[in-house]
Amino acid sequence: MEITPNTTSLANSAATGAAKTLAQDFDTFLTLLTSQLQNQDPLEPMDSSEFTSQLVQFASVEQAIQTNKNFETLISLTSANTTSAALDYLGRQVTYTGADSNLQGAGIDWSYILDPDAIASSIAVKDATGKVVFAADGPEDGGAHQFAWNGKDNNGQDLPDGVYSLSISAIDKAQNPVSAEIFSSGTVTGVDVTATDPLLSLGAITQPLTNVREISQNK
Repeated sequence: MEITPNTTSLANSAATGAAKTLAQDFDTFLTLLTSQLQNQDPLEPMDSSEFTSQLVQFASVEQAIQTNKNFETLISLTSANTTSAALDYLGRQVTYTGADSNLQGAGIDWSYILDPDAIASSIAVKDATGKVVFAADGPEDGGAHQFAWNGKDNNGQDLPDGVYSLSISAIDKAQNPVSAEIFSSGTVTGVDVTATDPLLSLGAITQPLTNVREISQNK
């Protein structure tokens, strides 16, 4: 089982860098302001409105930076929770939205949902190069269906292990093509949490965590 760690760090955040820059600018501003006040003409004192406005601007920028830092903290906490949840998938059997699945000697079980208007359909299994290795007629009605492929081609020959995909073509009464949503399953062998959306490895297949529709213990 493989785990790819997340390297995100708040210490290197843009908001932290901006806060340091603002602090330096503010120190420079106060130094210049103090010097101006000390050297002003008592008979013609400085107009306080300008530096008051600048102080207000500094305060506004500081508040915005602090808000960004709070957002970053919230994002970090959310990311940590998502990472923890993703790691729970290791070694588990999951069903995900997608047509690709691993053949490992025992065949592949797919499920799919045909558009309710479907009146005819055909099934095709393709290998990693896109070549059709098995074809058959599908159901003549819409709704949920299952397809268990035994890993053989149309001549009854065993095909090598690897990644295969299911393709469904269906039409309605007007002979127009209609949609089919396909679901595959497999065991999670690795988790990559470096991306915003964690990626699950299922053998040679990678799926985002958001594609998972069901999770269960292996039999």
